[in-house]
Amino acid sequence: MNDRLSRLKRALPGYLEAWREGALPSDWGQMANPEVVAALLAEWEALSELASLFETATETPTEPAAFWRARAEQMAQRNRELSAQLATPIRLPGARVAFFGYVKTAVMDARQVKAAIRDAGFLIDADDKNESVPSWPLSCNT
Repeated sequence: MNDRLSRLKRALPGYLEAWREGALPSDWGQMANPEVVAALLAEWEALSELASLFETATETPTEPAAFWRARAEQMAQRNRELSAQLATPIRLPGARVAFFGYVKTAVMDARQVKAAIRDAGFLIDADDKNESVPSWPLSCNT
């Protein structure tokens, strides 16, 4: 997805100029398809939320003690939320037994493992970078 966003960002000035002149190129629909637009909106919302955190953090408090107590409570609440998330076990899919030569191995479907991790509320670093990589089974020797 990052590659598609990068291509759109590079091509956008030319498309914007063509739009101002009243004629978009025919490949505009392929560049700005709903998937790319949704990804851009999600990125915008995440950045807006992050910016709002900085706005409250940089406000000049009229009551410094109350301001810092409120900030400490916000941080404590976030800490409790993250601790609860980390304490909740991730339910991985069942493993199948496979033999590779003379080695007995437990195998799980990588797509199902990633889905279980995402369902538990965690991000997977490889999601954006390796979309084209096939999801072969994860294995661990037993």
